[in-house]
Amino acid sequence: MARRMAVRITVSVAAILVVVAGWLWFFPSGTGEFRHSPDGRFTAHAMNMTTGTITGGRDRYIKIRVVEGSSGREVWRIVQGHTAEADVPDYGTRGKRFIAWAPDSSSVTVPVADGRELVLPVR
Repeated sequence: MARRMAVRITVSVAAILVVVAGWLWFFPSGTGEFRHSPDGRFTAHAMNMTTGTITGGRDRYIKIRVVEGSSGREVWRIVQGHTAEADVPDYGTRGKRFIAWAPDSSSVTVPVADGRELVLPVR
C-alpha cells in the first residue's frame, strides 16, 4: 500500500513538473524599456520578446505599446516578428535610451529593425 502511494505521488509530481515546464516554454518573455511622455499622459513601452514553439524553436518579435496613464487605454500596439539574425535594437540594454518623446508629447519615436524608426502620433 505504501509503495503504491509513493508511485502515485511520484507520478503526480512528474506530471506537475511537465505542465509547469511546458507553460514556461510557451509563456512569452523578454526585456525592454519604458518612458513616460513629458506631459505625463502616456507611457511608451518597447520590448524584445521570445516564446517557445511546438517544434522546439523560439519565435522572436518586438512589441511596442503606448498606453494612456489615466485610463490604461492602449493607444498603440505594434507586434513585429523577426529572425534571430535580424538587426533589431536590444531594448533591454541598460544605460541606453531607445524611446524618444517629442517635447510636446505629440509623438513618440522608437527604432525598429534595420536602422528604421517608427514614429507614433498620440494626439
